[in-house]
Amino acid sequence: MQITNNTDHKTKVIYYSDAKSHFSISWNGENTLAITNEEPDYPESDSSTNLDVRDEIYDHYGLACQSLLMKNDYKRCFKK
Repeated sequence: MQITNNTDHKTKVIYYSDAKSHFSISWNGENTLAITNEEPDYPESDSSTNLDVRDEIYDHYGLACQSLLMKNDYKRCFKK
């Protein structure tokens, strides 16, 4: 998922995971996205999270969290 900043129109990826059958996104405040991404029959595959779009990223596989190129772009990196 990419998000675009309305001020400078820059786009950045903040969430990366396979889509499950129950997927939804909603704003939970000005800077927080609530992302639901789950497969009800397989609770261990739940990739749901809340992200501060200013400085957090979620990568289900953890590759963004290991990237030296991206490490200064985010304060917190989440992985499954």
